[in-house]
Amino acid sequence: MGGVASSWFVGMNKFIKKIVALLVVLGSIGYGWYAFHNHEGVAPVVSPKESAPIAVQMVTLRQEEVAQPLILSADAVAQETVAITSQVNEVITAIHFEEGSQVRRGDLLVELEQREERTTLASQTTLLEEAQRNVDRVKHLLAQSFVSQAAVDHAVSALATAQQQQAMAQQQLRIRSIHAPFDGVIGVRHVSVGSLAQEGQTIATLLDLSRIRVNMHIPERYALLLVMGDHFDATTELYPKRRFEGTISVIEQNIDPATRTLRVHGTIRNADHALKAGMLLRVELAARPTPMILVPEEALIPIGNEFYVYGVDAENVVLRRKVQIGARIENRVELRDGVQAGERIITEGHMKLRDGVRVVGKIEL
Repeated sequence: MGGVASSWFVGMNKFIKKIVALLVVLGSIGYGWYAFHNHEGVAPVVSPKESAPIAVQMVTLRQEEVAQPLILSADAVAQETVAITSQVNEVITAIHFEEGSQVRRGDLLVELEQREERTTLASQTTLLEEAQRNVDRVKHLLAQSFVSQAAVDHAVSALATAQQQQAMAQQQLRIRSIHAPFDGVIGVRHVSVGSLAQEGQTIATLLDLSRIRVNMHIPERYALLLVMGDHFDATTELYPKRRFEGTISVIEQNIDPATRTLRVHGTIRNADHALKAGMLLRVELAARPTPMILVPEEALIPIGNEFYVYGVDAENVVLRRKVQIGARIENRVELRDGVQAGERIITEGHMKLRDGVRVVGKIEL
């Protein structure tokens, strides 16, 4: 009997120990759950603002007057260009110019067949002289009352007709002699003596290269910085060490809505004909000083096609801001939108930054 009681006691003791161990485990789990939800026994969550400040380099934005030269490509065009053409269908009898030669205004360039026109003019001149003599005769007779006023009127009308006929004959003869309309250089001829010149056909091209017209497209933002008479320099690959000086001669009044540019024309004196029509020029315009906010290039954070900077508020907390960039001047970049003068931005130390962190650092001058 005593042995049975002892065995039962040992079994109960093991059972109680298991119960106690289970209660301890459950109690630990319960306490952990309670502590988690009541923030007891867990390290507090530290907000970014409460983290240690990150060391950076900053700069205070300021607006400065910058006389930035505007550099662009432009086309060289002859000041005057004209196609030498025939006004009639006629055979060419003489060509009085050499290709590429300099001609003066009024020089005879081309002669067309004109024998028939000379004969017609001579005939019309004779008829005109006869009509004039007839008017003189009937006026004399009218003074002696031998003819009526109607006879005089008829003679005067015949004289007017003869004058018109002679003028037409002179014009037909005149257009068969083609002259240079201005001083210039004549180009390649497209006809030969004996060939038939068609009405409107180009015989050759005459260019005035004593001055070169420079056609430029100026970005819209520079439109108000240019005035008539402003000077510019131009260079070309053909003469890399020579600078051609020019002046603004025409500023058009319409902005091209497709390109947001303004057409501007300049003039360069070209007495030695060094510049040729069609050349590509590199033009440098000395634009007037304009206010700009410039920052070091390293302050920019490029993301895709957009640019950002880290701004710093009064509490030294950073916030990433999108900006619009403009001109690049040496190692600095213009900020056109997204920031204002007097604000601070970060120039070095971006790698560890994110919105809301606190920073500390030296402000660059």
